[in-house]
Amino acid sequence: MAMARGLGPMRCAATGAAVVLTQFVICWAVAAAFDRLRLTHMFVELFTAAPASSTSALLEGATWSIVFGALTGVLVALVYNLFSFLDARREGGPKRL
Repeated sequence: MAMARGLGPMRCAATGAAVVLTQFVICWAVAAAFDRLRLTHMFVELFTAAPASSTSALLEGATWSIVFGALTGVLVALVYNLFSFLDARREGGPKRL
């Protein structure tokens, strides 16, 4: 079975969602533990308008971070695959019939 070239959009969506969710949960935990660190609050506030250390911020922000992480992953895969023609030169040029 030949391997498909390019990135799989679903795999990139899952990866993006997992990475952004993990980053969000870490920032939320730091915001909840250390209320004076404003940097983590800024990242949490990208995904929710709820107070940064609240449980509602965790739930709403986690949901939106999954959505936007997945969307970003799909876009990365699609754009990466769109530019696959740039590899043609490195592999000996375009194939002719």
